[in-house]
Amino acid sequence: MRSFDYCHFSVTLAASSTEGAEIIEKTGLLPEEVDDLRKVAARLADKAVDQYKVKKANESRLTEESRSRRWYLEDIERIKEKDEERRTPEEQAKLKLHQDERWEAHRSFDYEDDWRDDGTDD
Repeated sequence: MRSFDYCHFSVTLAASSTEGAEIIEKTGLLPEEVDDLRKVAARLADKAVDQYKVKKANESRLTEESRSRRWYLEDIERIKEKDEERRTPEEQAKLKLHQDERWEAHRSFDYEDDWRDDGTDD
């Protein structure tokens, strides 16, 4: 079992046993083999923690991007509400960039080259 960030990651590998010497008797496993199982379980728990860290980092990044995008759009709306002659050069540039991005996004095409119907593959 490994704890990280208030979460617990537990790995159980089966080896029917109860206590130390009985492990060797009942299962035929040597102490080295039991230790190897313990190491495998520890590595699996470490891998689970690493995957959890990646997931949390991605969630945090997505949340931050969403928040930044919301603030950006609110800023664009604020600029649009101003009279054109009252906008600063920075605001005009930001609005122009936003309009250019929207225009570029709408003119994206999927060129799959399937317009040719002569049966040839290039």
